[in-house]
Amino acid sequence: MTERKYPKISFMVFTAIILLTSIASADTELNLTSQQFLEQVRKNHPVDTWGLLQGEVSHKRKGSETITSPIRFAIRFTPSRMLAKITIDKNESYTVGQPYSEIQPSVIADESSLAIANLANFGLKPEDLTMTFLYWKFIEELESTNVQGIDCRVFLLQNPETKEEVKVYIGSSYFYPIEIVWLKPGETSPYRTCFINSFKEVDNLWTPDSFTLKGPGWRTNVDFASDKIQLGYIKDGVPKDLF
Repeated sequence: MTERKYPKISFMVFTAIILLTSIASADTELNLTSQQFLEQVRKNHPVDTWGLLQGEVSHKRKGSETITSPIRFAIRFTPSRMLAKITIDKNESYTVGQPYSEIQPSVIADESSLAIANLANFGLKPEDLTMTFLYWKFIEELESTNVQGIDCRVFLLQNPETKEEVKVYIGSSYFYPIEIVWLKPGETSPYRTCFINSFKEVDNLWTPDSFTLKGPGWRTNVDFASDKIQLGYIKDGVPKDLF
């Protein structure tokens, strides 16, 4: 099992996948209501920042061989929204836009992606990688718990269109998710679960460089190569090929 390492610094890029977020003190979070805490999580990332991560996604289903594919994830945070592009195997790509509100994200697949759909075969959705589920409708806060040594507040959110629900375990002192559980409407057993395994630091910005998703009979690992992770501020310049 991969050791999970969680940073204790000023800023973090979170993907699985990716949101830049600042870390607050435990004393601060104790004084926040459910709505205030969730609002902090949704807005707790510095704007005018960007990230570019490249690596490999591997998928294993029961009774089948492991399949792998290169993955490229680019994201940019503006004052009003995040914009990301996910590319699988170089010929399948998706663009995701998410305002910092409960407005549903826009997900645009290029023409070839509709025919290939490897991302779906891996058990992934483009909007998973930008964590747009954090903007779903707030239902309730559940009992707090501890995940891998991290005290977490637990939130139940619902997709206003599909009624799918997600249970998010959020580090109570860090304001970022540690574990995510997806539930189909009316069901209590998860059909997908995501765990953050480890993080990578670049110039005082952090990103999860490894995460695992699993469901009944399958498991997917996303690992970004340490030497192919770039993070930065817009004011310092952006790669010409970011998108």
